[in-house]
Amino acid sequence: MFNSRKYIGYPLANMKRARYCTSCVYKGDYLYAIGGRSYGNEKESFMPYCERFNIGTRKWETISQLNEPRYQALAFSVGECIYVAGGLIYDKNPRTNSIEKYEIKTNKWEEIRLKLPVNIESPTCVSKTFKDQSAEIYILGGRTSEGDQNTVYEIVIDDVEKPTSTWNIKNFSSMSDGRSNCKAFYD
Repeated sequence: MFNSRKYIGYPLANMKRARYCTSCVYKGDYLYAIGGRSYGNEKESFMPYCERFNIGTRKWETISQLNEPRYQALAFSVGECIYVAGGLIYDKNPRTNSIEKYEIKTNKWEEIRLKLPVNIESPTCVSKTFKDQSAEIYILGGRTSEGDQNTVYEIVIDDVEKPTSTWNIKNFSSMSDGRSNCKAFYD
């Protein structure tokens, strides 16, 4: 783990399950590792397993599993929840547009009705929750069956604290080139 304020790297304890192509989110005092892939046979290598690294104790803790194993997905936090969307799922397209929500307080994942506009893997995203409890999420690029995409989608949430809040998703902009597996930061 790298602390950009102190410009120091810290070794982490081994995860409970080795994985690659996992989705990560930093929320509160935890770094969440969601899904991913392990080495092995096709179907068995898609991981539903999730865990979080406790910054204070410097230990990994197991949390509940995804409903559908996935890897190369995007992940973000809004309010007191974490979301994972898109990615590769063994029994599907193979790409998916589904979104699962993790309730931190109840330690449960559930699929939500909102879908991404396309079945996509390897996009990146940035999110920000504002003082008025509204939020913005930007999804950049990713790969569909047609190759790397240059689309930027915007999701606007009117109030992250209300279970009935409105989520609006739209095609926001385009990048000059299609790309996937890229990283972005939003400050």
